[in-house]
Order: sequence, then C-alpha cells, then structure tokens
Amino acid sequence: MRQTLQKIIFIGLFSSLVFTTTSIKVLIPLPGGHTMMHLGHVTCLISGLLLGPMLGGFAAAVGSALFDLFNPLFLTSAPFTFLFKFLLAFSSGLIYSSKAPAANKLVLRIVFASSVGSLLYLVLHLAKLFIFNFYLLNVSFEITILIILKSLFLNLIKDILSVLLVVFIMLKLKQHKIIVNNVTLFSSTSI
Repeated sequence: MRQTLQKIIFIGLFSSLVFTTTSIKVLIPLPGGHTMMHLGHVTCLISGLLLGPMLGGFAAAVGSALFDLFNPLFLTSAPFTFLFKFLLAFSSGLIYSSKAPAANKLVLRIVFASSVGSLLYLVLHLAKLFIFNFYLLNVSFEITILIILKSLFLNLIKDILSVLLVVFIMLKLKQHKIIVNNVTLFSSTSI
C-alpha cells in the first residue's frame, strides 16, 4: 500500500515537472509548423531513468500531453505527444534499469539510455512531420524535406544539450544520495 501511494505521488510529481519545464520555452516558428526549445525533454528522460520504464513513461506522457492540451498551437498533437514521450521515457528507463555490461559505469549508462530514448523520439517526430506535411497538407516533397532538415538540426541540438543536462542532474542526484546503487527509485534493489 505504501509503495503504491509513493508511485502515485511520484507519477504526479514528475508529470507536473514535465508540464512545467515544457511550459518554459522558446517557440520557433517553421514553415509547416512550430518547434520549441524547452527543458521538458530533459525532465521526460529523468522521469524514465528515475521511475523506471512504465512509471516514468506514463509520467512523461501525461505531463507532455497535458501541455499540448492546454496550448492551442499543439492541441492536435496531444495523442502523438502522449505516445512519443511515453516511448522516449520508457526506452531510456528500460535501458538504464537493464543489466547492461556498462551497468557499473553510471555516466555511460545515462548517456546511452538518454541517447537511445532521444533518438527514438527524434525518428518518431520526423516521421510524423513527414506524413503530416507531405500527405495531409500536400506540401511538395522538396519543401517537406527542407522542413524535416530544419527540424532535424534543431532537435539534434536539443538532444545533445538534453543528454548533457541529464548526465549533470543525475550525477548531482547521486552525489546527494537521492540515487542509491545507480538504480531507479522503484526497482527491487533500491527500496
């Protein structure tokens, strides 16, 4: 009962952190849509790493989708955001909590898990962008490719900065003994 209540509290906490850090943003208009730079991506990754794949994925998905639902620019993206952010946090949490060969090398685990999650999200986002622009809006193939290249460039910068920030934050959490034994908050060896 106590651990169930803790999980609910942490899901709520991380969902609200994702929502809040996504709200602090710089909006970048692009032909065929918008993108933005924000810290929500970092919080989604940390959610997956600390809470594990399922809980972290759910918290990241809820916080991100709620942001989209409350913002008219991204309202129609909410279902995609829910799925994509869930998969981002789920994949990073799954890799981080696995018994990989580099399990004792915390920085490598964080970088690898965060990078894979970010790469998966990037591929999903670019695929959605292509389908939306080329097939739904009937934008020419050449313009669609330009839109994707712009988004790719901005997202790669965001992803690199996000992974660096995640490493910094996770190491600080470890230093202050919030992370014990380099595992997620709800794995069987940490509680």
